[in-house]
Amino acid sequence: KVTKRYKFGILYCKSGQTTEDEMFGNEHGSPSFANFLRVLGEQVSLKDFKGFAAGLDCKNGQTGGHTVWSLWRNYECTFHVSTMLPYNADDPQQIQRKRHIGNDLVCVVFLDGNGSAFDPLCIHSQFLHVFIVVSEEARETMDELDSPVYRVTVTSNLEVPTFGPPLPSPPLFYNAYTLREFIFAKSKYFSSSRLCIMIKNGISSDQRRECSV
Repeated sequence: KVTKRYKFGILYCKSGQTTEDEMFGNEHGSPSFANFLRVLGEQVSLKDFKGFAAGLDCKNGQTGGHTVWSLWRNYECTFHVSTMLPYNADDPQQIQRKRHIGNDLVCVVFLDGNGSAFDPLCIHSQFLHVFIVVSEEARETMDELDSPVYRVTVTSNLEVPTFGPPLPSPPLFYNAYTLREFIFAKSKYFSSSRLCIMIKNGISSDQRRECSV
């Protein structure tokens, strides 16, 4: 059976944040993050949502009011967005957010701020195996009509072999369409691969990470 529905995580990371509690504890994103989310898809209301909900509550609002959804090459893709999942001021670990994103296989990490870095070892999950890390590249001059330039790295468990599509060299994306195509293709390819099936069945256990293209 060919899978036509996929779920991926999106984690917002502010400049200087190094722990998963800090990242999952971001109650809101930034304008740059909001622009990036629009690259990936449309914000949809979960109330009575008829599309692929990826385990989100579409009746009682227990998992927030909105999410990001997209139809890509006839595949339905739904994101668990950290800042759209419910925030609990009394829970420093934000367990409900981790419950959804930590059970995804691929997570897109948006690094906000110049000079930010992301260490995937800070995220504790048995299921997350691939991190697509995106940051907005600073321009010396930028017209208001210019699109942001995004830098992308891909980080995975050591057991995950290099898989396509490859990153460009340098790993910069100058328009929203090519960035969107890369993220969806990379995420979908891994999620539908034989290796992914092995991981789901518990055959794979090595949690170390490495950078790959």
